[in-house]
Amino acid sequence: RLLRNPRGAKWQKPRFPGDPGVGYVYFGAVIDVSTTVTAFESRVGRTLGSRGDFHQADSPRSLIPRAREDVQSRRFSVLSIKPPGSWREVAEGVHNGWLDEILEGLGALDAPMAFTIHHEPEDDADAADNAPQWHKAMTEFVHARADRLAPKVNVIQILMQYTFRPGNGRNPRDWLAPSVRLFGLD
Repeated sequence: RLLRNPRGAKWQKPRFPGDPGVGYVYFGAVIDVSTTVTAFESRVGRTLGSRGDFHQADSPRSLIPRAREDVQSRRFSVLSIKPPGSWREVAEGVHNGWLDEILEGLGALDAPMAFTIHHEPEDDADAADNAPQWHKAMTEFVHARADRLAPKVNVIQILMQYTFRPGNGRNPRDWLAPSVRLFGLD
């Protein structure tokens, strides 16, 4: 499959699964659990360039097959999972076995994708082990580990748009991890 250059000058091969081509945007969706992705794609008449998928902490073994399915179907996978404990525990390495199982599985797919631990974390924040600084530290920890175990996996944060509204009492800088290269906003 070739993609048309927006200037019309050249044809190019997709650079990675789901690549819309230079100058184009991703066509993606989070699909209702009662609909399969193939049924949705059939309805809209094309393969999604990107698909978001959310998992609970006890389901890392379903996250990896979902990513594999996306890569095989040429979709850019956007994966999110809740941590098995507090943000502080993840940041301090308490759950490295769990995290490494995920990162090694995703890394074996050898394809770019996005991965976040605990998207929209703001509603679950507290003044202790799930404070914003621990979410930031957890994200930095996961990012560093992914660089080593799964270099094509882009560790991202997905925060609430409310966090960025003036006057709400939240400071987005309290949440944003400096190493994150991609960012999501719900």
